[in-house]
Amino acid sequence: MPSRERPKLKPTQVKFNPSGPPPTGPRYAPKGPRSSEAPRFTSNSKPFVRPSRAAARGDTRLPPSVRTIHEDDDLILVDKPADLLTAGMPGEDLPSLFEMLKRQIRSRGPRRRPTPGESRRAGQGVYIIHRLDREASGILVFAKNEHAFVALKDAFKERKPHRLYLAVVEGNFGQVGSQTTIQSNLIERHDGTVESLPPEAFRGAHGAKPRQRPGPDNVDEQPAKLAVTHVRVVAVGNGLSLLQVRLETGRKHQIRVHLSERGHPIVGDRRYRATVNPLSRLGLHALELGFVHPTTNQTVRYRTQAPAPFYRAVGATPPPLSEEPESDTQPPASPSAHSTHTPHSAAAPLAAANAPRAPRPPDSTPPGSTQPGEIPPDDTSWDHVAGWYDQLLTERRSDHYDQVIIPGTVRLIAPTPHDRILDLACGQGVVTRALAAAAKGAELLGLDSAEALIDAARAHAAADPNSAGADFRVADVRALRTYPLQPASFDGVSCVMSLSNFDPLEPVLADVAHLLKPGGRFVAVISHPGFRIPGQTAWGWDAQARRQYRRIDSYLSPTKHAIEMNPGQAASGAPSVKTWTFHRPLSAYINALAAAGLRVDRLEEWSGQRVSQPGPRADEENRARREIPLFVAIRAVK
Repeated sequence: MPSRERPKLKPTQVKFNPSGPPPTGPRYAPKGPRSSEAPRFTSNSKPFVRPSRAAARGDTRLPPSVRTIHEDDDLILVDKPADLLTAGMPGEDLPSLFEMLKRQIRSRGPRRRPTPGESRRAGQGVYIIHRLDREASGILVFAKNEHAFVALKDAFKERKPHRLYLAVVEGNFGQVGSQTTIQSNLIERHDGTVESLPPEAFRGAHGAKPRQRPGPDNVDEQPAKLAVTHVRVVAVGNGLSLLQVRLETGRKHQIRVHLSERGHPIVGDRRYRATVNPLSRLGLHALELGFVHPTTNQTVRYRTQAPAPFYRAVGATPPPLSEEPESDTQPPASPSAHSTHTPHSAAAPLAAANAPRAPRPPDSTPPGSTQPGEIPPDDTSWDHVAGWYDQLLTERRSDHYDQVIIPGTVRLIAPTPHDRILDLACGQGVVTRALAAAAKGAELLGLDSAEALIDAARAHAAADPNSAGADFRVADVRALRTYPLQPASFDGVSCVMSLSNFDPLEPVLADVAHLLKPGGRFVAVISHPGFRIPGQTAWGWDAQARRQYRRIDSYLSPTKHAIEMNPGQAASGAPSVKTWTFHRPLSAYINALAAAGLRVDRLEEWSGQRVSQPGPRADEENRARREIPLFVAIRAVK
């Protein structure tokens, strides 16, 4: 009887001998004891329809869990759910977002190469720009042609894109609003984990290559790379913290490693020592992505909705539906109210040092009485935001000012060459200079309490030949009668984006009437008090009706708010810039004008002129912008 040959084992099989030594290798590495009190981990995400089944049916649509945020000829941005690969490794047959998008693009028609002389944008496909961990969710951008791929890949390599995340971590990370920066050098191990190397593991300086840790584990590992993460605490509760995280570099597992090494691992992240999993998934979500569009060269920023469970996990109320992207750059109210004295800039014109200074009101808070970044409860001075505000309107430009506010103000006040016009809370003088250019020969006077902004106004006027006849002085707009201004001496008074900074309002309007000639015009422009109320209004999207709407939670009640003037930058870790503003209903403005002896003869509501990037919601967003105004302009006559 022929002897039986023992079957050969496959390369992946290991014969186990109970009496021999235990098998070795990564597959048999000990997992470590599990505490009976430690919570068990569940899947990081709810399952979704696997694309392989959909592909078998010939279905090329994206599953409902994958939402398209924006698409044009160059880009497609999607909201990736948790537990879905961005892209698999070569040779892997795993469901991935990349494969889904490729199938969808191919279904639209055969891909072709651009013919000679044809733009590289002609042949469309799908190109990977960056990735999100499988367990994380949030926004991803893919290129659809080689031109966009090269431009965006270079931008990410140079750390130019804006990337903002939300993370839920274990423990109390710090006080709400506190910020910190984590910096280290990360190295990827052969098993796919990432480790943060201590400073002593490096030699030299100025970017010298780090030494690898000794031992066989360093085989096939990549050199350590610098990683920088900026963190801001959003909410704390239930033994957890909700953080906003901005990436300055984009290393593998960077956020997960940096937060874990601080003793606050992301919930659900068992790989990096998490012990709880209240979300049944990894508590990491890519919230915002901003970059320069490869074709239009315009800076664009896209945002996903913050996951409500992230907020509930820390006992916080989920935010309402996000404001439209333009809210980050809406023109703020113009500077006003009393001055807080600051030293003059060395670059300021000599005339600024000799200008009359406004006396400090006795009720104002003395300098240095608040912590850095705070503002006194009664101080609406803009000295502390002068540099930022000047940059907004002069260097970066505000399209709302350029396209809507300035042209509308000039049209309503209708200056003539023989007029004498006063611009209250003039800031750095953008409206004053526009009025001077519209009526050459007119005499223009701009007043503001922020000395730094008046310095900037004088500097800009000196460099602008169309600003002849414009003068700027420091003055407390709330006490105009204390300055040497003759009554009934002005043909027009403008007050652009600043009336909401005055409280009480009635004395200011009484002084305006005191300075106007009979028949003189007063023009005020304010953020629409019915549709743009701080903390009380928001854009919403009705998915069933496919309509964008404006939600208003309150209107008639007067309120006071500390406004963050740079929400986008502050969310990314920059110092917060805040001023006070006072909401009041439209009737309060009309009644105060009437009480001052001013008759309203014109009221206009102005919409923004921005247009959405092409996408599934673009037409509806543009319709909503046209229908729901941003500003109110009031003209009153003495």
